[in-house]
Amino acid sequence: MTHRRGWLVVVAAYAAAEPEEACTPAVLPVLDLAPFAGGDDDAQRTVARALDAACRDHGFVALRNVGVDRALLAAAWNASEALFALPEAAKARLEPWAAATNRGYSPPGRERLNARRKTREPKEAFNVKGAGNQYDEAPAQFGAVADELWRVLVVEAANRYAVAAALALDLPRDFFSKTLQQLDLCTLRFLHYPALPPSEEGEVLRAGEHTDFGFATFLFIKGGAAGLQMKSVEGGEVRADEAGGWRDVVVPADDDVVAVVNTGALLARWTNDRWRATAHRVVAGSAGAPERYAIAAFIDPDADAAVAAHPSFGASRYPPTTGLAFLRMKLDEANA
Repeated sequence: MTHRRGWLVVVAAYAAAEPEEACTPAVLPVLDLAPFAGGDDDAQRTVARALDAACRDHGFVALRNVGVDRALLAAAWNASEALFALPEAAKARLEPWAAATNRGYSPPGRERLNARRKTREPKEAFNVKGAGNQYDEAPAQFGAVADELWRVLVVEAANRYAVAAALALDLPRDFFSKTLQQLDLCTLRFLHYPALPPSEEGEVLRAGEHTDFGFATFLFIKGGAAGLQMKSVEGGEVRADEAGGWRDVVVPADDDVVAVVNTGALLARWTNDRWRATAHRVVAGSAGAPERYAIAAFIDPDADAAVAAHPSFGASRYPPTTGLAFLRMKLDEANA
């Protein structure tokens, strides 16, 4: 009971979303990544054209055949539930999240994805990297499942998607994938949103308005739980007062291994805003909400990879940067 009261204190302290009109659902286009595991050029170009259209429009797609099968995803949900069900004393022994590693456990109330908001978010998370993970205090099955999901999403799917993105933008096929060799900045994140009681203030933000930081994000939502909303914003950044225009993201209900994939803020710079980052958030209605689980693979270019717009996009609107410099800037904003 003490644990649940602790959650409610955090929830009550978090700001309600602005009252709005009912939003128009956004039904995502469904694309198939399978051609990029083979060699069918015509099929690849068909997917690439559809990807360019979606990323010019709003930056979100539903992607089939990323390599995650139902058995692996079920194991991942079981491992995630076991991890976040640990007693508080056991969670305190997990590797704590630190900006230097971007690994480990982040407790509820730690983050504020919209740096312009004053209050923090009631979710908790556990970040996994390609090496150095400390699983000793995690449930027995967690490490093996997390490492396999990393291999499928970060090592394989992300590189195939990078080729698809380059083809869609008429760039050399290795334009993005050549920056995903070390995978030292990519992160696999297990997320848990606690159940929320009814709110007299209307909608409650479970994750604040934000754009993801890097190249792309692969997201799985357990049971297709509601709450994810998206909105196109100028310049790929959000304000604290982003009211109006939010749309519920509708994921195909017939396939629980479809990944929601969206562009990140760094990709907007990389493409000179041809593909803008799309703002998104997670909300709960005034009637409250059950607990919610999600798994996200954040794909970022290697730490030392140079990031600058290709000359084909015209005069660059942004100064060149590196994968590490940009990621640290965004992490500092979220955890300030």
